[in-house]
Amino acid sequence: MSVVESLKGGKSPRDYGVGVVAASRLGDASKIKRVIGQALMDKGKTVQELYEDTLKFTIKVLAKSGDYRTPFSIVDSLPRERRSPVLYHAAITACGKARPNPKGKTAMLLWKRMKADGFRDSIPRATYNALLHCAQGAFDENKGDHANANATTAILAEMAARDISLNVVSYNIALNSLAARGRFGEMLNLLETMEDSNISPTEVTFSTVIHGAARANNSAAALELLRVHLKQSPKPPGDAAFGAALEACLRDPDAALGAASAREVVNIMCDVIGEKNTERHDRIELLARE
Repeated sequence: MSVVESLKGGKSPRDYGVGVVAASRLGDASKIKRVIGQALMDKGKTVQELYEDTLKFTIKVLAKSGDYRTPFSIVDSLPRERRSPVLYHAAITACGKARPNPKGKTAMLLWKRMKADGFRDSIPRATYNALLHCAQGAFDENKGDHANANATTAILAEMAARDISLNVVSYNIALNSLAARGRFGEMLNLLETMEDSNISPTEVTFSTVIHGAARANNSAAALELLRVHLKQSPKPPGDAAFGAALEACLRDPDAALGAASAREVVNIMCDVIGEKNTERHDRIELLARE
Protein backbone atom coordinates (compact mmCIF):
# COMPACT_ATOMS: atom_id res chain seq x y z
CA MET A 1 0.00 0.00 0.00
CA SER A 2 2.76 2.44 0.99
CA VAL A 3 4.64 1.54 -2.19
CA VAL A 4 1.67 2.53 -4.36
CA GLU A 5 1.21 5.81 -2.50
CA SER A 6 4.90 6.65 -2.81
CA LEU A 7 4.98 6.37 -6.59
CA LYS A 8 5.63 9.81 -8.06
CA GLY A 9 4.25 9.01 -11.49
CA GLY A 10 3.69 6.34 -14.07
CA LYS A 11 1.22 4.43 -11.92
CA SER A 12 -0.49 1.67 -13.85
CA PRO A 13 -3.97 0.21 -13.34
CA ARG A 14 -2.20 -2.78 -11.79
CA ASP A 15 -0.53 -0.51 -9.21
CA TYR A 16 -3.84 1.00 -8.25
CA GLY A 17 -5.49 -2.41 -8.25
CA VAL A 18 -2.89 -3.79 -5.85
CA GLY A 19 -3.34 -0.79 -3.56
CA VAL A 20 -7.12 -1.01 -3.56
CA VAL A 21 -7.16 -4.75 -2.93
CA ALA A 22 -4.64 -4.42 -0.09
CA ALA A 23 -6.64 -1.65 1.58
CA SER A 24 -9.89 -3.54 1.02
CA ARG A 25 -8.57 -6.63 2.74
CA LEU A 26 -7.60 -4.46 5.68
CA GLY A 27 -11.05 -2.88 5.63
CA ASP A 28 -9.39 0.54 5.56
CA ALA A 29 -11.93 2.76 3.82
CA SER A 30 -9.83 5.91 4.21
CA LYS A 31 -6.90 4.43 2.29
CA ILE A 32 -9.21 3.04 -0.39
CA LYS A 33 -10.75 6.46 -0.79
CA ARG A 34 -7.30 8.03 -1.11
CA VAL A 35 -6.07 5.56 -3.73
CA ILE A 36 -9.31 5.69 -5.72
CA GLY A 37 -9.21 9.48 -5.51
CA GLN A 38 -5.75 9.44 -7.07
CA ALA A 39 -6.96 7.03 -9.75
CA LEU A 40 -9.94 9.22 -10.57
CA MET A 41 -7.68 12.26 -10.97
CA ASP A 42 -5.27 10.33 -13.17
CA LYS A 43 -5.55 11.48 -16.77
CA GLY A 44 -5.35 7.85 -17.94
CA LYS A 45 -8.24 5.40 -17.86
CA THR A 46 -7.07 3.90 -14.59
CA VAL A 47 -10.35 3.18 -12.84
CA GLN A 48 -11.89 2.01 -16.10
CA GLU A 49 -9.27 -0.73 -16.38
CA LEU A 50 -9.75 -2.17 -12.88
CA TYR A 51 -11.53 -5.51 -12.68
CA GLU A 52 -15.27 -5.44 -11.90
CA ASP A 53 -14.76 -7.63 -8.82
CA THR A 54 -12.17 -5.18 -7.53
CA LEU A 55 -14.52 -2.24 -8.04
CA LYS A 56 -17.43 -4.10 -6.46
CA PHE A 57 -15.40 -5.04 -3.40
CA THR A 58 -14.07 -1.49 -3.15
CA ILE A 59 -17.58 0.00 -3.20
CA LYS A 60 -18.72 -2.53 -0.58
CA VAL A 61 -15.98 -1.51 1.86
CA LEU A 62 -16.62 2.18 1.24
CA ALA A 63 -20.35 1.65 1.81
CA LYS A 64 -19.67 0.14 5.24
CA SER A 65 -17.91 3.36 6.19
CA GLY A 66 -20.93 5.45 5.16
CA ASP A 67 -19.25 6.85 2.03
CA TYR A 68 -21.58 7.12 -0.96
CA ARG A 69 -19.82 9.88 -2.90
CA THR A 70 -16.79 7.80 -3.90
CA PRO A 71 -18.91 4.82 -5.06
CA PHE A 72 -20.98 7.23 -7.15
CA SER A 73 -17.81 8.75 -8.61
CA ILE A 74 -16.48 5.31 -9.50
CA VAL A 75 -19.62 4.35 -11.45
CA ASP A 76 -19.85 7.84 -12.95
CA SER A 77 -16.28 7.63 -14.26
CA LEU A 78 -16.84 4.37 -16.12
CA PRO A 79 -17.81 4.27 -19.80
CA ARG A 80 -21.14 2.70 -20.73
CA GLU A 81 -19.58 -0.64 -21.64
CA ARG A 82 -17.95 -0.99 -18.20
CA ARG A 83 -21.03 -0.13 -16.13
CA SER A 84 -23.10 -3.13 -15.07
CA PRO A 85 -26.15 -3.97 -12.91
CA VAL A 86 -23.75 -5.35 -10.30
CA LEU A 87 -21.83 -2.08 -9.96
CA TYR A 88 -25.02 -0.01 -10.02
CA HIS A 89 -26.46 -2.19 -7.26
CA ALA A 90 -23.32 -1.74 -5.15
CA ALA A 91 -23.43 2.06 -5.55
CA ILE A 92 -27.17 2.23 -4.78
CA THR A 93 -26.62 0.09 -1.66
CA ALA A 94 -23.89 2.53 -0.61
CA CYS A 95 -26.44 5.36 -0.86
CA GLY A 96 -28.71 3.41 1.47
CA LYS A 97 -25.92 3.03 4.03
CA ALA A 98 -24.84 6.67 3.85
CA ARG A 99 -24.57 8.47 7.16
CA PRO A 100 -26.46 9.99 8.82
CA ASN A 101 -29.33 9.45 6.33
CA PRO A 102 -29.88 7.47 3.13
CA LYS A 103 -29.02 9.54 0.06
CA GLY A 104 -32.20 9.03 -1.88
CA LYS A 105 -31.63 11.66 -4.57
CA THR A 106 -28.29 10.13 -5.53
CA ALA A 107 -29.79 6.63 -5.57
CA MET A 108 -32.66 7.81 -7.77
CA LEU A 109 -30.13 9.37 -10.16
CA LEU A 110 -28.23 6.07 -10.34
CA TRP A 111 -31.51 4.25 -11.01
CA LYS A 112 -32.32 6.68 -13.84
CA ARG A 113 -28.88 6.20 -15.39
CA MET A 114 -29.15 2.44 -14.95
CA LYS A 115 -32.30 2.40 -17.06
CA ALA A 116 -30.80 4.81 -19.59
CA ASP A 117 -27.89 2.37 -20.00
CA GLY A 118 -30.37 -0.30 -21.05
CA PHE A 119 -30.49 -2.30 -17.82
CA ARG A 120 -34.16 -1.73 -16.97
CA ASP A 121 -35.15 -5.31 -17.79
CA SER A 122 -32.29 -6.81 -15.82
CA ILE A 123 -32.69 -4.93 -12.52
CA PRO A 124 -33.10 -7.60 -9.80
CA ARG A 125 -35.48 -7.43 -6.85
CA ALA A 126 -32.54 -6.90 -4.48
CA THR A 127 -31.74 -3.61 -6.24
CA TYR A 128 -35.38 -2.49 -6.02
CA ASN A 129 -35.31 -3.27 -2.28
CA ALA A 130 -32.17 -1.15 -1.97
CA LEU A 131 -33.91 1.65 -3.90
CA LEU A 132 -36.97 1.45 -1.63
CA HIS A 133 -34.69 1.86 1.37
CA CYS A 134 -32.97 4.84 -0.27
CA ALA A 135 -36.33 6.42 -1.14
CA GLN A 136 -36.72 7.30 2.54
CA GLY A 137 -34.04 9.92 2.00
CA ALA A 138 -35.29 11.16 -1.38
CA PHE A 139 -36.16 14.62 -0.10
CA ASP A 140 -36.42 17.34 -2.70
CA GLU A 141 -36.51 21.00 -1.61
CA ASN A 142 -38.91 21.85 -4.43
CA LYS A 143 -41.28 18.93 -3.85
CA GLY A 144 -40.89 18.67 -0.08
CA ASP A 145 -41.86 15.44 1.65
CA HIS A 146 -43.88 14.34 -1.39
CA ALA A 147 -40.63 13.45 -3.17
CA ASN A 148 -40.17 10.58 -0.72
CA ALA A 149 -43.59 9.05 -1.31
CA ASN A 150 -43.40 9.73 -5.05
CA ALA A 151 -40.09 7.87 -5.27
CA THR A 152 -41.53 4.93 -3.35
CA THR A 153 -44.63 4.86 -5.57
CA ALA A 154 -42.52 5.00 -8.75
CA ILE A 155 -40.35 2.09 -7.62
CA LEU A 156 -43.35 -0.04 -6.67
CA ALA A 157 -45.07 0.81 -9.97
CA GLU A 158 -42.05 -0.29 -12.00
CA MET A 159 -41.78 -3.52 -10.03
CA ALA A 160 -45.43 -4.21 -10.80
CA ALA A 161 -44.94 -3.35 -14.49
CA ARG A 162 -42.04 -5.78 -14.69
CA ASP A 163 -44.00 -8.42 -12.76
CA ILE A 164 -41.41 -8.51 -9.99
CA SER A 165 -43.15 -9.70 -6.85
CA LEU A 166 -42.43 -7.92 -3.60
CA ASN A 167 -41.20 -10.02 -0.71
CA VAL A 168 -41.76 -9.19 2.95
CA VAL A 169 -38.57 -7.10 3.00
CA SER A 170 -39.82 -5.02 0.06
CA TYR A 171 -43.14 -4.38 1.75
CA ASN A 172 -41.59 -3.49 5.11
CA ILE A 173 -39.23 -0.99 3.51
CA ALA A 174 -42.02 0.58 1.46
CA LEU A 175 -44.34 0.78 4.49
CA ASN A 176 -41.62 2.41 6.55
CA SER A 177 -41.03 4.98 3.82
CA LEU A 178 -44.74 5.85 3.71
CA ALA A 179 -45.00 5.91 7.52
CA ALA A 180 -42.22 8.48 7.74
CA ARG A 181 -44.32 10.87 5.63
CA GLY A 182 -47.70 10.19 7.22
CA ARG A 183 -49.21 8.42 4.19
CA PHE A 184 -51.36 6.15 6.37
CA GLY A 185 -54.09 5.50 3.80
CA GLU A 186 -51.53 4.25 1.30
CA MET A 187 -50.00 2.10 4.01
CA LEU A 188 -53.31 0.34 4.62
CA ASN A 189 -53.74 -0.23 0.88
CA LEU A 190 -50.23 -1.67 0.68
CA LEU A 191 -50.88 -3.91 3.70
CA GLU A 192 -54.03 -5.22 2.00
CA THR A 193 -52.08 -5.88 -1.21
CA MET A 194 -49.48 -7.71 0.85
CA GLU A 195 -52.09 -10.00 2.37
CA ASP A 196 -53.77 -10.56 -1.01
CA SER A 197 -50.39 -11.74 -2.29
CA ASN A 198 -50.29 -14.35 0.49
CA ILE A 199 -47.30 -12.70 2.15
CA SER A 200 -47.66 -12.90 5.91
CA PRO A 201 -46.97 -9.64 7.78
CA THR A 202 -44.18 -9.87 10.36
CA GLU A 203 -43.73 -8.17 13.71
CA VAL A 204 -41.78 -5.46 11.87
CA THR A 205 -44.66 -5.00 9.42
CA PHE A 206 -47.25 -4.46 12.15
CA SER A 207 -44.97 -2.18 14.19
CA THR A 208 -44.38 -0.06 11.09
CA VAL A 209 -48.08 0.27 10.22
CA ILE A 210 -48.97 1.06 13.85
CA HIS A 211 -46.31 3.77 13.73
CA GLY A 212 -48.10 5.08 10.64
CA ALA A 213 -51.35 5.18 12.63
CA ALA A 214 -49.55 7.22 15.29
CA ARG A 215 -48.36 9.69 12.65
CA ALA A 216 -52.00 9.91 11.49
CA ASN A 217 -53.18 10.54 15.10
CA ASN A 218 -55.52 7.55 14.78
CA SER A 219 -55.71 5.62 18.06
CA ALA A 220 -58.62 3.41 16.95
CA ALA A 221 -56.64 2.17 13.94
CA ALA A 222 -53.55 1.57 16.07
CA LEU A 223 -55.57 -0.47 18.56
CA GLU A 224 -57.21 -2.54 15.81
CA LEU A 225 -53.84 -3.22 14.17
CA LEU A 226 -52.50 -4.34 17.54
CA ARG A 227 -55.37 -6.82 17.82
CA VAL A 228 -54.81 -8.11 14.30
CA HIS A 229 -51.14 -8.53 15.14
CA LEU A 230 -52.05 -10.75 18.09
CA LYS A 231 -54.28 -12.92 15.89
CA GLN A 232 -52.09 -13.25 12.81
CA SER A 233 -48.48 -13.11 13.96
CA PRO A 234 -46.84 -16.05 15.74
CA LYS A 235 -44.68 -13.54 17.60
CA PRO A 236 -46.46 -11.21 20.07
CA PRO A 237 -46.15 -7.42 19.76
CA GLY A 238 -42.93 -5.96 21.08
CA ASP A 239 -42.09 -2.67 22.75
CA ALA A 240 -41.93 -0.87 19.38
CA ALA A 241 -45.52 -1.81 18.53
CA PHE A 242 -46.86 -0.95 21.98
CA GLY A 243 -44.93 2.32 22.06
CA ALA A 244 -46.31 3.34 18.67
CA ALA A 245 -49.87 2.41 19.73
CA LEU A 246 -49.62 4.49 22.89
CA GLU A 247 -48.18 7.38 20.89
CA ALA A 248 -51.25 7.18 18.63
CA CYS A 249 -53.47 7.40 21.74
CA LEU A 250 -51.60 10.44 23.03
CA ARG A 251 -51.81 12.21 19.66
CA ASP A 252 -55.49 11.46 18.98
CA PRO A 253 -57.41 14.79 18.84
CA ASP A 254 -60.40 12.96 20.37
CA ALA A 255 -59.15 12.82 23.96
CA ALA A 256 -61.91 10.49 25.18
CA LEU A 257 -61.31 8.03 22.34
CA GLY A 258 -57.56 8.24 22.87
CA ALA A 259 -57.94 7.49 26.59
CA ALA A 260 -60.24 4.53 25.93
CA SER A 261 -57.85 3.14 23.33
CA ALA A 262 -54.93 3.61 25.72
CA ARG A 263 -56.67 1.52 28.39
CA GLU A 264 -57.17 -1.28 25.87
CA VAL A 265 -53.53 -1.07 24.76
CA VAL A 266 -52.40 -1.31 28.40
CA ASN A 267 -54.66 -4.34 28.96
CA ILE A 268 -53.15 -6.06 25.93
CA MET A 269 -49.67 -5.25 27.20
CA CYS A 270 -50.47 -6.84 30.56
CA ASP A 271 -51.81 -9.98 28.88
CA VAL A 272 -48.73 -10.31 26.67
CA ILE A 273 -46.23 -9.69 29.46
CA GLY A 274 -47.85 -12.17 31.84
CA GLU A 275 -48.17 -12.17 35.58
CA LYS A 276 -44.54 -13.05 36.38
CA ASN A 277 -43.02 -9.79 35.19
CA THR A 278 -44.09 -7.63 38.14
CA GLU A 279 -41.61 -4.86 37.38
CA ARG A 280 -43.08 -4.19 33.96
CA HIS A 281 -46.58 -4.48 35.43
CA ASP A 282 -45.73 -1.68 37.87
CA ARG A 283 -44.51 0.52 35.03
CA ILE A 284 -47.68 -0.20 33.03
CA GLU A 285 -49.87 0.65 36.01
CA LEU A 286 -48.06 3.96 36.42
CA LEU A 287 -48.51 4.65 32.70
CA ALA A 288 -52.23 3.84 32.91
CA ARG A 289 -52.70 6.27 35.80
CA GLU A 290 -50.97 9.02 33.85
